[in-house]
Amino acid sequence: MIDFLYQILLKISAASSIIGAVLSLYVLIELKRLNKRYLLKARIPEILNQLEFITADISKALKSFDAEKRTIETNIYRFEAAIENLKDKLHGQNKSAAVKLAKNIKKHRNSLDKDGAWELYNEFQSMINTVKHLQSDMKWGP
Repeated sequence: MIDFLYQILLKISAASSIIGAVLSLYVLIELKRLNKRYLLKARIPEILNQLEFITADISKALKSFDAEKRTIETNIYRFEAAIENLKDKLHGQNKSAAVKLAKNIKKHRNSLDKDGAWELYNEFQSMINTVKHLQSDMKWGP
């Protein structure tokens, strides 16, 4: 009888250990997700301001492209750094858009002409709108 109880307790303790490990893994994943969401919510206003400031500089410089080409290139690198920082905090469709933009920046930055600069500027504006919508959504969502 004692041997039978001992076997049952062993099985219960093994099952409890497995359930505990699964629950711990679930809690770890949820904490990581919440941390990522909180980090995005806390940093999005600062990143958005930075993106808007950079794009405003590019807009001014595009009026005299040849004289301001170096300024535009510098701002493109700054925008790229901000996007790299932002894309680590995003997920889903927004992250895909940021990754696509980062690739497009790399494609244009070494051989920048006026048309390429305008194309990047338009994509920057699109990304800013995406981030603004995300910020608005975060105010209402869980």
